[in-house]
Amino acid sequence: MYDLDGHASQLAVGALMENISIATTAEGMQASFKCRTPDADGRYSIDVILQKKAGIIAHPLLSMIKKRVTQPLKILETEL
Repeated sequence: MYDLDGHASQLAVGALMENISIATTAEGMQASFKCRTPDADGRYSIDVILQKKAGIIAHPLLSMIKKRVTQPLKILETEL
């Protein structure tokens, strides 16, 4: 999802980060994120750090990742 200026939507980026956090639990891992300083054009990069951790169990929302959307109307239109 992009805003009217062509920038990635914060909602979509947040949903992606949450999905990564949830999905990594299936592999017994934990995800953390580090936002880099914006480049000369004002674009951000986010490092994703994955760590294997003992005792990590699958997140309760793991099975729902494929059903989660940030643009439900767009998907509905394509399914019709």
